[in-house]
Amino acid sequence: MEEDKLYCPSCGSSQLTANKKGFGTGKAVTGAILTGGIGLLAGFIGSGDIKVTCIKCGRKWNPGELRTTPMSEEEIQQEKEREEKAYERSAGCAQTFIIVGILAMVLMVLYASTLG
Repeated sequence: MEEDKLYCPSCGSSQLTANKKGFGTGKAVTGAILTGGIGLLAGFIGSGDIKVTCIKCGRKWNPGELRTTPMSEEEIQQEKEREEKAYERSAGCAQTFIIVGILAMVLMVLYASTLG
């Protein structure tokens, strides 16, 4: 086992990169809308924070959340199963959203046809 190496807590990869967060445009716009011009300064909130990104899976973490030991095969398998379940849940939500959207459009068409 190698010493002084960090690992992604999600996929176990040691291919990581660290970057400083920059100016947050979304925060600045929200701040400006809520408080006027002075709210633009909200874009600087958290701009100096460091985020570590896994090159393999693309997930981002704060430096303190990284692992210092590689993942075991069992942990890798458990993480894959968690990801698959999360994907299945999100796919189910998307299907429900589409069905509700179609029903809403049908109801609008039916309502519009009763008006005219």
